[in-house]
Amino acid sequence: MIRAPEITALREEEEQRSARKYIFKPSIRPASELKGHKDGQGTRYVFVDSKLVPAANFYTIVRVVKNVKEDKISHVDIHKHDCDSAFIFLGDSPNFEGLTCEVMLDDETFTVQSPATVYIPAGVMHTYRFISGSGMYWNIVLSGDYNSRTMLQQQSIPFAAGRKEIIQP
Repeated sequence: MIRAPEITALREEEEQRSARKYIFKPSIRPASELKGHKDGQGTRYVFVDSKLVPAANFYTIVRVVKNVKEDKISHVDIHKHDCDSAFIFLGDSPNFEGLTCEVMLDDETFTVQSPATVYIPAGVMHTYRFISGSGMYWNIVLSGDYNSRTMLQQQSIPFAAGRKEIIQP
C-alpha cells in the first residue's frame, strides 16, 4: 500500500518528467519591471521569458491597446539589445489594420500602420510610441532575460529627429 507522502513524491516526479511544464498561460505584468520602461497604455501580457520558463532563450510580450491616445514621449527609453528583436503591430480589424505607431531605429523615425513587422538587428537603437487606433503590439527579443541584454542610451525624447516615412500595409 502506497502512503500519502509517497503518492505526493510520485506526482512531483511525474510532473518533472512531463512536457506539461512547457504549457502555461501568459502573466499580466507592468512594463516598469524592465530597464528604461514605464507602464504605458493598455495591458501587457508576458507570454515567454526566463521568469516563466528559466530555460527560455527568447522573450515575447503582447500589449493590447484600445482607442490609444497619442504618446508625446514613448514609455520606452531609447535602447538597444545585443541580440536581434522584432516589433509586430496588428490592428483590431479583420485584416489587422487599425493601429498606427511611430518607430525610431537609430536616427530615423517611421510612421507604421498595421499590419507591420519591424525587424531590429542586434545593436540598433530603437523605441516606439502609439499614435492612434486599437490592436496589439508584439515584442520578441532573442533572450529570455530582457534586462541582461538591454543597453539604454538616454531618457525618452520626443520623436522629432530623423527622416519620417509612412509605412502602410
